[in-house]
Amino acid sequence: MEMESLVKKNGRFSIEKMELTDPTSGRKNNEGGSKTSGDGNAIANHLRAGMEGILSKHFGVEKMDELFERFSKKTVEFSDKFKSSLKQGTHLFIVLVKNN
Repeated sequence: MEMESLVKKNGRFSIEKMELTDPTSGRKNNEGGSKTSGDGNAIANHLRAGMEGILSKHFGVEKMDELFERFSKKTVEFSDKFKSSLKQGTHLFIVLVKNN
């Protein structure tokens, strides 16, 4: 796998665990059933949780609300394209251990 070779090439970390995950698993729709496609707000909030610190340093804190609101709207606009990829497991989960 490409990610595995990149981590090995870097040499500072080793991979303890790596797997593709389904970003919709565990999420429920309003009727209590499994939700098979991500809604724009959930996807934007998920991305914001991981990226806001980096993006705010580059673009400024005052731009974050507008950025993620616009991203949320675009995600809804293109949701049909996301649906098929979300079902395939598009999140790569990696646990890295720092080498001594």
